[in-house]
Amino acid sequence: MSLLVLIRHSKSDPSNAALNSDWPLSEAGRALCAPLTEILRPFELYLLVSSTMLRARQTSELLAAGLAIPWRAIDGLQEHNRPFLEGGQRPQDEFESQIDALFANPTQPVFGDSAEETLTRYTTAIDSVLAQEPGHNIGVVSHGTVMALYAAPRFNLNPRDLWHAIGHPCVLVIDRETGRGLRIIDSLSTREP
Repeated sequence: MSLLVLIRHSKSDPSNAALNSDWPLSEAGRALCAPLTEILRPFELYLLVSSTMLRARQTSELLAAGLAIPWRAIDGLQEHNRPFLEGGQRPQDEFESQIDALFANPTQPVFGDSAEETLTRYTTAIDSVLAQEPGHNIGVVSHGTVMALYAAPRFNLNPRDLWHAIGHPCVLVIDRETGRGLRIIDSLSTREP
């Protein structure tokens, strides 16, 4: 059995001066990459691919160094468009209500693109990587909302509920052949689906 291992980036440091795409990892986020590396080690990943967003690239770089495997950033794995976050983070309740609206209305643009458009882009990027790497265990470092959209049906969960349940970082393990979700490792504590 080969695996697709979805990895949510570690904790970032939202800055009022930085674009959402340029938020770096926080010091706590960097520190969490060491235990995350050990959680990933048994999966014997062949390659990590990453979103082009800085926090995902930095997570990938730290994990790949610890696992002694290659990594690369590719287009398509980034989070959905969030122009309302440019220039700084919003209050958590406002942010969550906008995310909930995205999940509740998958065909309607909520952030400049819809959940359906975001999922199509993300799925296309993952399918391309998997086609290039048949039979290997592949790790994909990306973001919570796109991961929830992609993985929820594989775990028989609602995307909104999965998004609210997962932390920074977390790991979702999927059987590549069947597409079935096998394991959720959330905030470095294990839960079976």
